[in-house]
Amino acid sequence: GLGSAAAIGQWTHIRRDLRADLKEAQPDVTLLEVNAFLIRGSGRIDDLKLLGDTAPDTAPFSGTVYEDAEDETVNGWMIYGNALSEAAVTNVYDENLGSRVIQLQGAGTETGYRLADEASATWDSKWGNTTEFIAEWRMRYSESFVVFIDVETSAGHRYLLYTPVDYDNLGAGENIHHGVGSAAAGGEWVTIQRDLRADLQDAQPDVALLEVNAFLIRGSGRIDDIRLSE
Repeated sequence: GLGSAAAIGQWTHIRRDLRADLKEAQPDVTLLEVNAFLIRGSGRIDDLKLLGDTAPDTAPFSGTVYEDAEDETVNGWMIYGNALSEAAVTNVYDENLGSRVIQLQGAGTETGYRLADEASATWDSKWGNTTEFIAEWRMRYSESFVVFIDVETSAGHRYLLYTPVDYDNLGAGENIHHGVGSAAAGGEWVTIQRDLRADLQDAQPDVALLEVNAFLIRGSGRIDDIRLSE
């Protein structure tokens, strides 16, 4: 399932790891060849493409990059939650991607990590992005995680939550949950892209998204290319 937001009349970007999707259902089967794209239903479609396992998206990016790790620092990251003495944020080189990434290490989902303003790693720091509502990040996790996108709305503060499950819990209060598929915790690099406005209105259709302020995640793994675009 791609989520009900994929059929609400707005342009959405779908990106899937075909090998992971196959193995999630049939783990003993190996993907050998991709041959065609088929679709049933009336609408518009564009930019059909295939990428290799570690191929970068070569299309020009027009948006704001909040973390790509290439500066070899961890500026802007904060650690919170439990087991803080065991937690660390490090900037490392990833052989699979061929680039630098951020490694988060702690006590599973008991430990959290927050990324906001690079110059000020405090709870008061925020992005204040009022125009770019498409969120994208790349991650490699072998355990459960919870991603929180910190936003302000016409009804007050909200967290958009994303976990590696195959269902949505949505929600009428401050926390709004969407699943990004169990394959996201399968130990391989995956790219997650979400339309934050659509995810908010999927749960609370009368609430407007006003501002995106921070990226938070609980769980240990590697993450890269956190960015927003229009």
